[in-house]
Amino acid sequence: MRRHALVVGVGGAAASLTDESPPNWPPLAYAAPYAQRLREVLGKQYSYVLLEPDPDPAFTAAALSDALTAAVKSGADFIVIHLLGHGAPTRNSHGLQVVGGDGELTEALSRWADLAENLTTGGDSEPAVLLVLDLCHSGTVVTEHLRSLVRPEHRRVWVLAACQSDQSAYDGRLSLAFDEVLRGFASGALKLDESHEHIPIDRLCREVALHVEDQGAGSYSQAVERPLVALGTDLSHLRFFPNPRYEPGGPRGRAGVDPAVFAFLDEVADARHFVGRAHGGNGAAAESGLSTFTGRSAELRELTAWAEGEGAPVRIVTGAPGAGKSTLVGILACTAHPLLREATERLWRPSAGDLPDAVEGLAVVHARRRTVARILSSLAAQWNLEPADPTTTWTTDRLVAALRTRAEPPHLIVDAVDEAENPADLVTALLLPLLSIERADMKPLCRVLIATRREESLRHLFEVAARYCDPIDLDHVPPLSTAPGSDREGSVVGSTSATTATSSRSPVSAYAWMCSATYE
Repeated sequence: MRRHALVVGVGGAAASLTDESPPNWPPLAYAAPYAQRLREVLGKQYSYVLLEPDPDPAFTAAALSDALTAAVKSGADFIVIHLLGHGAPTRNSHGLQVVGGDGELTEALSRWADLAENLTTGGDSEPAVLLVLDLCHSGTVVTEHLRSLVRPEHRRVWVLAACQSDQSAYDGRLSLAFDEVLRGFASGALKLDESHEHIPIDRLCREVALHVEDQGAGSYSQAVERPLVALGTDLSHLRFFPNPRYEPGGPRGRAGVDPAVFAFLDEVADARHFVGRAHGGNGAAAESGLSTFTGRSAELRELTAWAEGEGAPVRIVTGAPGAGKSTLVGILACTAHPLLREATERLWRPSAGDLPDAVEGLAVVHARRRTVARILSSLAAQWNLEPADPTTTWTTDRLVAALRTRAEPPHLIVDAVDEAENPADLVTALLLPLLSIERADMKPLCRVLIATRREESLRHLFEVAARYCDPIDLDHVPPLSTAPGSDREGSVVGSTSATTATSSRSPVSAYAWMCSATYE
């Protein structure tokens, strides 16, 4: 399988020694080094043949035009074209041109998108082109390309644009994000199952968009335009990026869990974390796909009632490190999440009598090292929420407004709150509002299950939750026995007594108390 890449960073013309007037297009000093970093990761980690036309396409608009034509016609199965520089709308504002290193303009980029779509190939394969545009107004290319498609189901070109058509692109954010995401998958910092042979293109684009969003926090906003496809479209044929950590028959594959499951949820949801905890951490069991989890029936029944919409809308599972918090919520998440339930049946089946059916609208979050902004974006994606203005980023207020309009309160499981990037911020900015605000029909905004240690920075969270019921404290309800060869966090074994009785405070008075506590 042949993969070719053309990466061009147009820094602009050198300053004139005689003309002191400001240039029409300010130079971009970062363009060349950013482009070089991308070339390195594409070549070394993803086995791309790097196209190096002569003359250098960064020097003139004519050289760039020739390089684009040659790249599209290179005959590769997968072609990545990455452009970083200035973008200029065409006179009718329906297209986008690139400013060459000599200040001249190329033709509209739609010319090369159309060339790729209509290229006649000698073989049976049709080349696929990923056009990554770190240019101002680059969203225009996404719109124009979709309009021009005669047979959208057979499209060859996919456009990832730095910003909306009426926006500017700042500081090479898209190029930085693309580079960081590619390196993240290669190093394992971004988790992808080892038995997944290629990085799903929608997952990659989503991660790039989140990285750009993070860079813009507190500064000029910039919303990435991702390739648009109908919901549910199969994109598995877009094998642009092999998984650098691919291992045929890797541990998850041997465990009997289809690795495709993990691609459906993003890094913040971190399905691998919940499935791994449900395994129990026992190496032999993980190899066989069996769980070391037994017992904890009383706690499972309490959490099943929560998942089925009964009782208190907020529950906290707490305990010392290794007590089994993540294992307990991991089993529940695997059972209740529609995307995980069938694939992980061997893990939860032994405890099925104490567990719920699938819960539609369940979102899961592994909060470890996650920021509030990343978690907000993940929740919006998992709950299929659409912002009123696609150029804006998700905030707690926007999330709350969107949740108010849902037919029923959704469910949310958050593990490792105490290990978030800033646990106090996560509690104050997101969790307390979700727990405190009610809908017009007096139902909770969201049913929330939290797993965390007790820490002083989380005191307010425990105080609020206690107005509904006491936490499930695994330090106070120890298992009756311990499985040989397993640690406490890796497996939760033996039945236990029920947790302490719930508070007698009514839900309405609890809501009133929580609202005052949150905003005082």
